[in-house]
Amino acid sequence: MSSYFLCSHCYNWVRPYNGHCPECAAGIDVDQPDPPLDQLQSDIGDLISPLGPVRIPRRNLPGQGLLYATTRGLFFLPHRLEHVTRFEERHVGPPLLWRIAALMWSPLYFALFFFRSREVREVQVAEHRPQLLESHEGELLPELLMDNPGAFFLPLNSIRGIERRRDRWVIDRIYGGRVTVQADADKKLFDDRMCDHLDSPEWRHIVSRC
Repeated sequence: MSSYFLCSHCYNWVRPYNGHCPECAAGIDVDQPDPPLDQLQSDIGDLISPLGPVRIPRRNLPGQGLLYATTRGLFFLPHRLEHVTRFEERHVGPPLLWRIAALMWSPLYFALFFFRSREVREVQVAEHRPQLLESHEGELLPELLMDNPGAFFLPLNSIRGIERRRDRWVIDRIYGGRVTVQADADKKLFDDRMCDHLDSPEWRHIVSRC
């Protein structure tokens, strides 16, 4: 199985196909150094605000995360997977031998109902935690893009149009397939934020429909 590489043209993590990016068809040289952070910062722009938690259908890459608005596009940052400890409580019945004996002596069968106890145990579970950034933390986006194969950036100049279709948003790119975004929490709040962002001066030349 081939490894993922960050395409320096469309800023998607991809598996190169015949030396090219399957998203934008640009050539990918796996031996070429990664783009410098200052270039990424310039291309990504300043962080404006989070639009909200979303789900994006993807194959083999995380599709649950936060969508951020920047001055130069949209930035998707997957939730961080953390292992946390929880305490679970369960009921513990009487020993097996007691239950067998109760089958042969009915008074013991009724007495077993009073011998039930509860047990508390520690369990390790995996949880997805949002990576919430404030507007002044925009300088972290280039490093997060470089370090997280699930993150991606959609440059404003790569988007042809964006529109709301029922319970989701469809982003039509100049190159590559369409990106479908679905709010993963408060849908109305997400829709309102997206519409406000699309009404900003930087986005008014994009064909959009709220």
